[in-house]
Amino acid sequence: MNPIKQWQPIAPDDPLYDRRLVVVLEPVGWSDIASEGYVVGAKDWHPLFQPDYLPHQMAKMGVFGDAYWGSPLGEQRRVMLPAEYTAPKSGVHYTNHRAKQAGAVNFHGRPASFPRDWWLDKGLIFSPDPLGWYEWYCWYSRGRRIKGYDAHQIRRWLSFVARTRKMLETTGHAGSAQALLHWASAPTERR
Repeated sequence: MNPIKQWQPIAPDDPLYDRRLVVVLEPVGWSDIASEGYVVGAKDWHPLFQPDYLPHQMAKMGVFGDAYWGSPLGEQRRVMLPAEYTAPKSGVHYTNHRAKQAGAVNFHGRPASFPRDWWLDKGLIFSPDPLGWYEWYCWYSRGRRIKGYDAHQIRRWLSFVARTRKMLETTGHAGSAQALLHWASAPTERR
């Protein structure tokens, strides 16, 4: 299946479009890709972006309280990706309230993500991927490239992982370990 033909950014006239999304003004540019066989460290990945887990591995481990794709927008966006990018169904219904998410579904057994509204209000979710960073990573791992946007997301990843690993070393808090997993990173550097 060709991911280029499947992926479409959300349009402002879509009823599920949120006006808080940050618009990426740079034109979308696609790299010459193959839709299968990507692994961490593949040649066309940015050399500074070395996540520990691929999106489908994260889904199997337990991330986002099984709620990432559970909204009407999530259902609309999820169908564009292969089935393995969705966490196993826990029977939990999506909620945008962190305290009500199914933390027990997560690998470290606790909630560790802010609700989507928090990220939107901070201007940290972009129109090509209206669900957030994980959706971007799903498409990046499938070969989609948007030059300036990818660089921005990779800088966010580098910053988040460095800060959160330091916090985990200081506190030993399971929420920090789960947050790292939500950003495709192991609790300690594995290189």
